Order: sequence, then structure tokens, then C-alpha cells
Amino acid sequence: MGLRFVSLLLMAATLGLADVYYAKAEPFKKHLIKSNVSGKVIFADESIEGSVASAKPIILIDDAVDNKEKLYVENQIALLENSVKNYQAVYEKQLQYFNAIKSLKTKSQSSKDTAFYAQASSKQSLNQAEIELAKSRQALFKLNKQITEKRIAFPQWYVYDLHVLEGDYVTMGSPLVTVADISKVKLKLFLSADDAFHAQSRQLYINDVKSDLKLDQVWQMSDAEHLSSYEARLILPTIKQFSQLVKVELK
Repeated sequence: MGLRFVSLLLMAATLGLADVYYAKAEPFKKHLIKSNVSGKVIFADESIEGSVASAKPIILIDDAVDNKEKLYVENQIALLENSVKNYQAVYEKQLQYFNAIKSLKTKSQSSKDTAFYAQASSKQSLNQAEIELAKSRQALFKLNKQITEKRIAFPQWYVYDLHVLEGDYVTMGSPLVTVADISKVKLKLFLSADDAFHAQSRQLYINDVKSDLKLDQVWQMSDAEHLSSYEARLILPTIKQFSQLVKVELK
């Protein structure tokens, strides 16, 4: 009886044990931002490295020419909008006149033909003006997008590294800055096979505190480097300090 009792105690103790995992608290996402435009860097805030950015620009790329072109295109749009309005009024008046006389026997065929070609010509002028207006609006859209992309800002993102300095010239694809989303925390764990296959049914403890969180993802194939382990990801809402080790248990 005594031996059986000891065996039961050992079994209970074994079942109560849980693997302990430690993972480094990392930002939810980390991005290397590359330039979508070309131009000279006229501002680069080197002091922002290692801190959280505000709404102010981190990097500014020269947009003086873009803004001048934008003003020109905006003026062209205003003129074309007025032209479209005038062409529309002329076309409607000439179309109305043609429709009014085309069935009249008192009007000669020559007069009817003249009215027809007049309304057709005004319709063509209207169409051409509308096409030019659409092209100008598209050009303005592209200019606004280009101007926006020359102002690099990441409010509330952590700035790791600036890859350009004031006076540098960048082209499309040039690295600009490495930033991280710290609104959430990512933990990468390497679980035992038992924990990996029963993860969703087990209670999670974070730094010895019971948690209602569940693992965000568990890979079903063992890790290429950690051959006997299964990678898992846990997302936390926040943490006091990144890069610290977080203790995780599944019981």
C-alpha cells in the first residue's frame, strides 16, 4: 500500500508540472521604410532615434517643384471646369435646336444638316474638355500622393534607425528609416510537442499571473532550428519595457 501511495503522489506531481518558457518582448511589427519617390533630403531628425515619434515629420524630401506644379495644375483644373460648363451649355442649346427642327417640313435639309453638325461638333468639344479635365485631376492626385510621400512621419511608432542624413539624395527603393509598432507586444515561444498540441485547452500564466489570453498562433510543424520544438506566437496588449524576458507557462 505504501509503495502504491508513493507512486500516486509522484504521478500527481508529474502531472502538475508545466514547462516554463521565456521569450523576449518584441514590438508587434517592425518595418524598414523605403522611399517611393526621388529627391534631396532637406530634413532628417537624428535625435528621434531610440524614441517614440510624434506627428512631426522624421524625414522631409524636397517638394518645392511638386508644389509649384500642383499650383499650376490646380489653375488648369479651374479653367477646364469652366470650359466644360460652357461647352455643356452650348451643346444642350444646339441639341435642343436640332431636335426642334429635325422633323419640321418648313426647314430645309441644309438647315437640318447644319444644326446636326453644330450639335455634334459641340458634343466633341465637350468630350475633349472632359477628357482634359480628367487627366488634370489624375495629375493632381499623383502630385498630392508624391508630396505626401515626401513627408515621412510615424506617430507613436518607435524609431530604431535613420538611414539617411540631411543633404542625401534618395531614389525609389532607398532605405529611409526602420520603425516598430509598439502598440502591442509579440512573444515568440518554442513549445514542447505536448504543449503545442494541447495549447488551446491549457491555462496560460504570464510572469506567474493567470491570464485569459490564448496563443495567437501555433505552428503544426516542428521548427527548422529547434528540431524538437514547435513555434508559437503570443500577442500581449502592452508591456512596461521591451526586450525584457517574459515568463510563460501552460498548465
